[in-house]
Amino acid sequence: MPLPRPILPPTGPFAPPRFVAYYRVSTDKQGRSGLGLEAQTIAVESYVHRCGGEIIAHHQEVESGKHADRPELIRAMELCRRKKAVLIIAKLDLRQPRQVYQSQVERLQVVCMLLGPDFWR
Repeated sequence: MPLPRPILPPTGPFAPPRFVAYYRVSTDKQGRSGLGLEAQTIAVESYVHRCGGEIIAHHQEVESGKHADRPELIRAMELCRRKKAVLIIAKLDLRQPRQVYQSQVERLQVVCMLLGPDFWR
């Protein structure tokens, strides 16, 4: 009798979506206290659960909005490219649209959960 074949997760168009999560808070105090991060995490995990997907990596940054460089965002985008995953951004701020636009040029899929209050200025 042949051995049973292992059950593999579905691939191709029927595979559950894979996400790389990116979270950011602007101050060390927010980062240490979890203020803002907890709400972002809940929003992202809830969305991914409703999609039937899975989060394959989490990237977190504690960085002031005054600085335009986002090294963790760049790492998250690179991982999405390698794993063919969707980048899910918990909160989009004023400085990130340029990098998010670049991701669209590179044909990465991006989901933005919340727009920060300073986004519309």
